[in-house]
Amino acid sequence: SFQYFEDTWNDPSISGIMRCLPKQMAGYEYQESLNLGPTPLSPEEVDDLLTELSEEYAASTYHLTHRNCLTFAQHLATSLKVPKEFPPWILGILAASTKVGALDATVDYFWGWAKWYMIRKHEPAEEPLPEDSAEQASANSWTFFGMNPSCSPSVSPGPAKGSEPEASSGPPMPVQTLLSEELSDRPF
Repeated sequence: SFQYFEDTWNDPSISGIMRCLPKQMAGYEYQESLNLGPTPLSPEEVDDLLTELSEEYAASTYHLTHRNCLTFAQHLATSLKVPKEFPPWILGILAASTKVGALDATVDYFWGWAKWYMIRKHEPAEEPLPEDSAEQASANSWTFFGMNPSCSPSVSPGPAKGSEPEASSGPPMPVQTLLSEELSDRPF
C-alpha cells in the first residue's frame, strides 16, 4: 500500500509504502481482489523491489490523483512482471480527472491547500512577539512595500478613529467612488 501521513510532508526520508497482508490494512474497506497471476521474481527479488520502491515512494510525494495507492499498485504490478495486465478501469477516475485540464487543475489546487493545512496543523506553535517587536515588524513590512503605515482618509470611507463623524445624509461612499472622485480632480 502507498499512502501519505499528515505530519511527514516536509520529510522525504519517510516511505509511504506499507507492507500488509491482502485486504487486512486497518481503516480500509476492501470490495474485491483481482489476481494478476504469479510473479517470475524470486522472494529475494521481490524484497529488493519493495525496498527500492519504499525509497522511491516517499510519503511526501503522494498526490490525490497523480501519485497514489492506485498508481502505485499499477507500478508494482508492472515491476513484478505479472502475466495479466493491470486493469485500466481501476484507474478510470484518475484518467478522467487528469484528461480534463480544468478538473485536473482544480483537484491539484485543492490538494495543495489540503497539504498546506496538514503541514500547518503539525507545525509547532510560534511564540508571540513582544509588543514592541510586533509594532516594529508591522512598520517594517509597510516600509518594505513603500507604503506609509498611517491611515489616510482619502482611501477610508469612514471617519478616522477618535475623530468626530461628519454629518452625512446617506451611507459612506464605497472606496472606489472616493478614489475616482479624488483622481478625477487630477490632470494626467
